[in-house]
Amino acid sequence: MSPNENQNLHSRIMAIVLSLGNYDRLEEWNEETRDDVREMLSDLEYYTKCEQNYYEKYREVRQK
Repeated sequence: MSPNENQNLHSRIMAIVLSLGNYDRLEEWNEETRDDVREMLSDLEYYTKCEQNYYEKYREVRQK
């Protein structure tokens, strides 16, 4: 993964966090809202793991 691809991952993570903040302001949640949040959390977990893998590999390369 290139640094540019990692920057895109980071941007996606930040966009999800901002979106979740908007949901936090809702007074009532329906099932559709819950499904949207579940999907965002799943995406957040995936992108976070991808970014974590990038930094682990980056550290390995720098240590060599």
